[in-house]
Amino acid sequence: MLDWNYWFNRLLNLKSLYRMKHLIYIALLLLFSCQSPAKKIFYVNSYHPGYGSSDQVQEGIVENIDTTIYAFEMAYLNAKKASEAELANNAETIWNQIKSNSPDLLIVSDDNAVQSIVVPHLKELDIPILFCGVNWSAEKYNLPFNQVSGMLEILPVEASLDLIKKSGWKYSKITILSENSAGEIKNKETLTPLLTNRGLEVNYQMVDDFDAWKRGFKESQSDSSNIVFLPTNGAIKNWNNQDATSWVQEHLVVPVFTCDDFMVPYATFGLTKVAKEQGEWVVKRAIEILEKKIEINNLSVANNSQFECFLNEPLMEQIGLNLGNDVRCKSYQNE
Repeated sequence: MLDWNYWFNRLLNLKSLYRMKHLIYIALLLLFSCQSPAKKIFYVNSYHPGYGSSDQVQEGIVENIDTTIYAFEMAYLNAKKASEAELANNAETIWNQIKSNSPDLLIVSDDNAVQSIVVPHLKELDIPILFCGVNWSAEKYNLPFNQVSGMLEILPVEASLDLIKKSGWKYSKITILSENSAGEIKNKETLTPLLTNRGLEVNYQMVDDFDAWKRGFKESQSDSSNIVFLPTNGAIKNWNNQDATSWVQEHLVVPVFTCDDFMVPYATFGLTKVAKEQGEWVVKRAIEILEKKIEINNLSVANNSQFECFLNEPLMEQIGLNLGNDVRCKSYQNE
């Protein structure tokens, strides 16, 4: 005999299950529709992939963004390799990307992105802006403190000079041999008076290509009262790592130092910035701003503070330079 009670109850249960599933589906739709869209961060890297310092800054940023929570876009300005016209075109393209993306916060690294993106469009950028890698000072850009803050890059040049002085090496002159770029022009404006005030005769050479760099390096070694600072090489055309290493080994006579780790192969030692620190700092501040834990107008401009010391021991031995034990240094391993 057919059990009508059983089948009636079974049917009610099925209908209830259907209603429950339907209600859960509606609840999920409501939940997701009520959630705020992901906050957007746009990052402009002044340089190109493969340039040591900015790669490290970018690594510090990317490793500390949870892309399941924040939407993240980035672009390269390519300022070290682009011509003036190409740089202007790159800046316009990136600005159009920023407008299309409508980010909630903008991050820029190094001076070129500040000059080419932030300064010309400041009135249109009604969002918080954070920078890092800006050399020495941001005062020349007249950035409003209630909208813009960041971390300056201060190179340990004076600390490097002190290390050489404590070693007992006598010097009265310094050659700074670097690329011809906007960033290096800014370095020159800061370093020339700073070094002159220390009683040094300053010879600042900004070169366009590798042949000119080699000539400048050889000349810098002809005066025993001279020392040499090698800031960077990213914009030097036709640069060749192997040839540069051989050239330095052949002509090295006086101390050569750097403040960037990728230049240590061509120097006797490097007291170098930890560029990743700047990326980590700027993205952590960005998240705090977006989470409303801090307001940008209460965020003071900071200075980088992490440095490493590397010894290029074969080159130090070649000229008899000994820095002693006043600073903890690593032996540089040429990979």
